[in-house]
Amino acid sequence: FSTDFQLVLCLGKQKRRKVAPILKKVSPDMTAELMDKPLQAKLSKEIIRCVNFAAIKHRNMRREDEQQTPYINHLIDTAYILVNEGGISDLTVLQASLLHSTIEDTDTSYFELHAVFGEDIANLVKEL
Repeated sequence: FSTDFQLVLCLGKQKRRKVAPILKKVSPDMTAELMDKPLQAKLSKEIIRCVNFAAIKHRNMRREDEQQTPYINHLIDTAYILVNEGGISDLTVLQASLLHSTIEDTDTSYFELHAVFGEDIANLVKEL
């Protein structure tokens, strides 16, 4: 989906009718400005919640690169690439990208992810 379409899906029915025609004329960079503050706050909170969870779960892990960078950097880089190079703005996909190795590389179970983040994210992470 395009960024505009995803934003429209997040809005309530009445706001969709008002905003959808405007979004067709607005660049993707400006769509964030059109979101109301509570929605922006919710999206930010969910992303930070995933980063925090992943950082805790991977706290003692290092990459196998020369600098032995913290593993969390890889997870953040993955989300960064999806957003900036892939144009992905779907919250669930970004959350799964931040959590993508928690089941495989930590003591996190599918059931824990399901309980903390819900079925959609847990299923995506399980498949990655």
